[in-house]
Amino acid sequence: MKNNCLLLGLILIVLSVITSAQIRSRPNPGSSARIIAQPDAVWSVAFSPDGRVIACGIADKTIRILDVRTGTEKRTLKGHSDKVRSVAFSPDGILLASGSEDQTVRLWELQTGVVRRTLTGHKAGVSSVAFSADGRLLASASQDSTIKLWDVTTGELKHEFVGSSESVFSVAFSPDGSMLASGDRSGLRVWDAKTGELKHTLRVGDESRPVVSVVFAHSGKFVVGSFLALFPKIALWDIETGKMKWVVEGGGAGIPLAISPNDSLIATAGFTTNRISRLNAMTGRMRPRQLFGHSELVLTLSFSPDGRLLASGGQDKTLRLWNLSGLN
Repeated sequence: MKNNCLLLGLILIVLSVITSAQIRSRPNPGSSARIIAQPDAVWSVAFSPDGRVIACGIADKTIRILDVRTGTEKRTLKGHSDKVRSVAFSPDGILLASGSEDQTVRLWELQTGVVRRTLTGHKAGVSSVAFSADGRLLASASQDSTIKLWDVTTGELKHEFVGSSESVFSVAFSPDGSMLASGDRSGLRVWDAKTGELKHTLRVGDESRPVVSVVFAHSGKFVVGSFLALFPKIALWDIETGKMKWVVEGGGAGIPLAISPNDSLIATAGFTTNRISRLNAMTGRMRPRQLFGHSELVLTLSFSPDGRLLASGGQDKTLRLWNLSGLN
């Protein structure tokens, strides 16, 4: 397990050195972003369902809740004993889930900042958390090679998914909550969320590469994954058949991945840039538009519910809110 983390870290460092010198000198082609300084690296960002606040999982073990309109900090959530790797809002906006390197998942009441429940059981850091569409279930992915499915009300462990002996980097529910997608060191897996049955193991050809980010299209018909490599790729599959529809080379590292609410835009991040592209789900053709500004690794991306903003966070200790007017 330690070897997995060392491998990922080594690839990140090597690619960062290669790309940073090239990107820092490039101009920003008319894009605008609000920059909100943070106390440490921003590992995860998530908009509330109403788009009014944004949560940031920070390397200093805290979660910062910010007002999207003003950028002011509304609340700081403290309780984790290691960096916060992932945050997610419940569909009704009442709860916030967080996953940490301290091997726990916490459920917070957003209005009070009180921890409603701490979920334990993972034997390594938690990489990703995701709510089901009805808010009743929470999935957590971990470097211990498991995905755990929790009952949000009771805290009961409903299922444990084990598809490989490697770290799991990312997890996502389908829009109807019937399926889970996970990314690990050897590919992308799709699970039946109710039974725990493995439905598909998805790869690009015969390649077995780490899938570090997975996301479902909001239509529910497709799943997208980003593959970590010296020349990273993004691929889209038909969720019913498991057949790959297209694959394209990602922008920069292609580690974080996000799709806009209307499925018209895909966002992927390089090491010091975000690549925002129009996505045609049938052909995979994208029209790149580079957004420059981050001075260190970009770790996370999230679209606002109305698709007008893109949030990005990175190791440069900033949250950036990009205005996407004209791109939708």
